[in-house]
Amino acid sequence: MMLTITYDYLREEEVDLIKAFSELGVSVNRLQSNTPLHIGEVDGVFLIRNLNHKTAITMAGIIESTGGTTVNSYLTLSITWNKAVTTALLKKAGLPVPDTYVVFEPMADGLLKGGRIVKPASGSWGRLTAVVNDGELSLLMRHARDHLPILVQERIGDGSDLRVFIINGSVVAAMMRRPPQGDWRSNVARGGYAMPVKVSDELSEYAIKAAEAVKAFYAGVDLLIGKDGYYISEVNGIPEFKAVSRVSGVRVGFELAKAIINLLKR
Repeated sequence: MMLTITYDYLREEEVDLIKAFSELGVSVNRLQSNTPLHIGEVDGVFLIRNLNHKTAITMAGIIESTGGTTVNSYLTLSITWNKAVTTALLKKAGLPVPDTYVVFEPMADGLLKGGRIVKPASGSWGRLTAVVNDGELSLLMRHARDHLPILVQERIGDGSDLRVFIINGSVVAAMMRRPPQGDWRSNVARGGYAMPVKVSDELSEYAIKAAEAVKAFYAGVDLLIGKDGYYISEVNGIPEFKAVSRVSGVRVGFELAKAIINLLKR
């Protein structure tokens, strides 16, 4: 069965994946998003690695509709790009999540308590995410009309979180991320500090169940650290992994390539 990797441009992760497949003796076709995708019969497995999630979701939908298999699937990519739907599915699965409201239209202050995290339902790297205090919600929403719906969530901990990387139902690597000075967001892309972490049985169980809840073959699961335990913040369907590879000492791209090859053999 043929294997293709899709991407917008080759980041460190995609370069490592292509190298890993080569080391494992598997040739990989490349499909860059600047090449028009012809709607017709396709075959094989497509590893969706596009940075632009709208492109990724659309491409996965077309490929699956015309005979191909995508990793992650169209369903998983659609769910994980929507933090509101992801949170609802995690809660349905009995997993701990921050107390969350989803706001669809501008609203007045006073309906939601201040000191909460506000973020768009779709987005990455902590962009357009803010801590909102009493009296600020209506002002923020006037400036965020183009980004509705938004999530308003309780604030958990100091912003530190855990990224656990799941492949085919197993934990392969993990790290802790702490916010840089003067910020409360721990995203490494925004200057957060990453460090190794030992994965407990509880942490492993939560991360694996979170990936299962969104039907992900592989995922980066983010968990906040609260006073009374862990809370699942997000599940990433096209996760970056250079930081967790560096910190954990696990070559995540190689592990993912091996899992994809096993999928090809089915």
